Amino acid sequence: MASQRSRDRPDDDDKERRSSKRYRPSRGDESSSESSQRRSYSSTGVEEKPSTSSIQSSRFTESISTSTVPKTSSDTESDTKKRSRSFVRPPLRSAVPDSQLISLARRPAQSGRVGQRVEVYTNHFKIEFLNINEGVTLYQFDVDVEILMRDGSWRSSKKDERFQVMKKIIEREQFPLIWYDQGKNLYSTQNLTLILKKEYECEIVHKKTGRTNRFRFLLINLVKTYDLKTIFDFIQRKIHIRPHDPVRILETLFKQTQRAEMITIKNQSYPKNQRLDDLGDGRGLAAGFYQAIVLGERGPTLNINNNFCCFYQNYNLVEFISCYLGQDIRRNGKFIIKKFCFLSHENIFSTVE
Repeated sequence: MASQRSRDRPDDDDKERRSSKRYRPSRGDESSSESSQRRSYSSTGVEEKPSTSSIQSSRFTESISTSTVPKTSSDTESDTKKRSRSFVRPPLRSAVPDSQLISLARRPAQSGRVGQRVEVYTNHFKIEFLNINEGVTLYQFDVDVEILMRDGSWRSSKKDERFQVMKKIIEREQFPLIWYDQGKNLYSTQNLTLILKKEYECEIVHKKTGRTNRFRFLLINLVKTYDLKTIFDFIQRKIHIRPHDPVRILETLFKQTQRAEMITIKNQSYPKNQRLDDLGDGRGLAAGFYQAIVLGERGPTLNINNNFCCFYQNYNLVEFISCYLGQDIRRNGKFIIKKFCFLSHENIFSTVE
């Protein structure tokens, strides 16, 4: 019984023997504590220096690591994840202020009545409409301009030819208010299918060749109608969908009035008869403007901004190559032209076209 009791319950000597086995820090732990203590000193201004114990501990760990089993792929992945977590990327800051920190100035409840009156000059010009309350309907038509070929077939004409044909037919037939996007869309404030014919023909003499070409204008069908009142309904917040198509049709109308005297590239316009600022390499800088319709609180406005673009000078091929190379090729033309063909073969063909 005594032996059984001694097995179940340890003696007091065993308890003391177990309690005497306290935790003793290893040399690696001591070195890590010393290094952390030195880092805390270095943050206050004391220079950090490696201790001999840390060097010895690092050598000791290196010798141990060489004798251990190599890490598996899962261990390496966990190590890389730990490193990626420890690395803190610098935050990206935008030039636009954060709306949560800086709020925009709110419009007063009694706008135009409270505060000091200030005059501000802007590049927004208000668009006035007549009888907008009665409603204005915009009509979109599918059209085409074709040229008569030598074999007797009709084919779609080029962009410049379309504008000339439309201009001549409109003046001859006295069309109502219409505007053309130089593609296959025609716009008007009236239903042209009820008052015009389906086909009109005209002849235009080509300026360079002197040949007389025959064209025809085809009014194919009515595509869609748009109510101009939707623009004001959107401004007054009666509808939430922005009327993109009516705005685009009005922008086409403003561009149409300038095409006779302007070179139009999308929403950019440049006067044709202006003198280009020579850039010295066969190109010139042209001044123009960009225009777009903006829907403001007081109605639609025409926004106009200055713009600049590079164009090729109106030179012949010899003058262009001389400007591009910076020397007169007429003195030793054969050698320089061969050199130019070798260096920029594509530029010659683009200039010839």
